[in-house]
Amino acid sequence: MTSKYFIFSLLITVLASCGGVKEGQHPSGGIYTEAGQHYTLDSMEYEFYTKKMTVKPQIEDYLNLHYAVISEKGDTIASTYRLGKPVDTKLVAPRTKNDPLQVLQYVAAGDSLAVWVDAKANFALNRRPLPDSIPAGSKLKYAYQIYGIKPFQTKIKERRLEEDAILRKLFVDKKFDLNKIFYHAESGLYWEEIFDGGWIGRRKPVMGDSIMLNYRTYDVQGNLLDQSVKEKYVPYKIGSQYILPAWDFAIMNLLLVNKEVRLYIPSHLGFGDRPQPIRNYQTGIEMELMPFTILVCELKLMGIVQ
Repeated sequence: MTSKYFIFSLLITVLASCGGVKEGQHPSGGIYTEAGQHYTLDSMEYEFYTKKMTVKPQIEDYLNLHYAVISEKGDTIASTYRLGKPVDTKLVAPRTKNDPLQVLQYVAAGDSLAVWVDAKANFALNRRPLPDSIPAGSKLKYAYQIYGIKPFQTKIKERRLEEDAILRKLFVDKKFDLNKIFYHAESGLYWEEIFDGGWIGRRKPVMGDSIMLNYRTYDVQGNLLDQSVKEKYVPYKIGSQYILPAWDFAIMNLLLVNKEVRLYIPSHLGFGDRPQPIRNYQTGIEMELMPFTILVCELKLMGIVQ
């Protein structure tokens, strides 16, 4: 009797291991990644359709991938396939237990996989309300195809070259007088003078000064993103690290009171490689800039507060 019970229990265990949904958390702290097996992980589910046993990425590496987000009804909510080529996506630490990044930490070039997440929690994670067309309690499917992994420094070097080419093309397409465009080779910043304002008797800002600025910020297509309110200057303290690196450079090296310059700012001197929420001081409208956004800023130094 005991022997029969033992055999029956063993058979159930074997059958359970051959199919169904398994717990994805590995005792070592990682996750299971066997291809063709459906796993649960906290409030998510995932499955690798193909799995390559190569080096996994590090946090801050870039994954070259395609992805699609699909509702339970089969509607495509977002997709990189519409762009016609894979995108580079930075791998950051998971924000919550409902974040697909928990699984993407364990991918390799050549993998294909899907991650199912709670729809409402996922929209909340991205600071967006759940659309009426997606039922509360339903799941979203994130389908991924991984093409490659780029170390962080490799991606940054590539992007700096790309952005420099974009700016140089802009100057040619707009038929700028290139003799009036200045370039700081060490930083990659371009600029031009809009208004000199005369040089006599004006003090140059120094570290620690509080200054009053007027500014306008555009994207590289010329769309206005942000500006100071007319007749209300924006105060800054030099060296406070609350302003863009390009602004620090311009204030310390280019500006005198009443002088105005236009800066062409590659992303590493702007908001960098992360999405950046900004708020228009005039309209109060909030928006989010994409990673690696090139900016064009017009700065005028209105005064130095003693």
